[in-house]
Amino acid sequence: MSTLERDRLRWESAGHDWPNHHLSRFVTAGDVRFHVQVAGDGPALLLLHGAGGSSHSWARILPRLAQSFRVVVPDLPGHAFSSALPPERTGPAELTTAVTHLLDAVAIEPTGIVAHSAGAAVAVCFVADGAVKPERCAFLAPSLSRPPRTGPPFLQELMAPLLRTGRAADFAALLARPFVVNGLLRSTGSIVPPESAALYRLLTANPAHVGSVLRLLTTWDPEAIEALLPDFAVPTLVLAGRKDGWIPLSQVRDVVREMPDADLRVLDGVGHLFHEEDPDRVLGELSGWFPGGSP
Repeated sequence: MSTLERDRLRWESAGHDWPNHHLSRFVTAGDVRFHVQVAGDGPALLLLHGAGGSSHSWARILPRLAQSFRVVVPDLPGHAFSSALPPERTGPAELTTAVTHLLDAVAIEPTGIVAHSAGAAVAVCFVADGAVKPERCAFLAPSLSRPPRTGPPFLQELMAPLLRTGRAADFAALLARPFVVNGLLRSTGSIVPPESAALYRLLTANPAHVGSVLRLLTTWDPEAIEALLPDFAVPTLVLAGRKDGWIPLSQVRDVVREMPDADLRVLDGVGHLFHEEDPDRVLGELSGWFPGGSP
């Protein structure tokens, strides 16, 4: 076990405060010991968080969706409580393979995928390799044409040397400073609930979590993801926040133009984490998009 993996968040110490912790389980699938939350009955929906996030970002979405759907919400490999993949296998395609093993292990085949930010790249890879054949998808603030931003310009300047060297422990120490975490959250254009902000502080101070984010960002291949978009024929609802400070609306529009069957809806007054700051609005959009009930 690497030093970073020994530093990973421990469920025994942090799990009791985790949102929807009663739905959590740990499943070993392939190379990864996943933390995953599963709830509800009906058509299956897979919820994928973005780079640097975790299952906690769906805290107010999961229970409502579970009223009508079978909902599967993993921590992606290397994020929060899920163990990491080997360093040489950390890109979106490799995350896709790992989550495919998880779905096999829990015997769930999703008919729909809801993905936030970099999670949308994982969803695109799912369809490209035929691992999952969803009937519909919903992409929230998708990051599909370049790596997700790592924060506002002042923070990127501070972090640039660490991004190049991958010194995760140093990066975590930097991010643990309150002004940096607060700057990161403000830069998204969203105002998240206090309990979510506290969990982002916990994650950004954890070297194992941060190390996995670094590896994902440094191995991201935007050209490879973009090349898959013209063949992504799954009907897809794309939601974008007009105040998003991380994924510009112009970038989302460019991505949607490359997709054969995408419907873009712009949400006023919200930023990159709009599923956390205004879950009711997002649930309203999702309930009209996915057949199977009204969350």
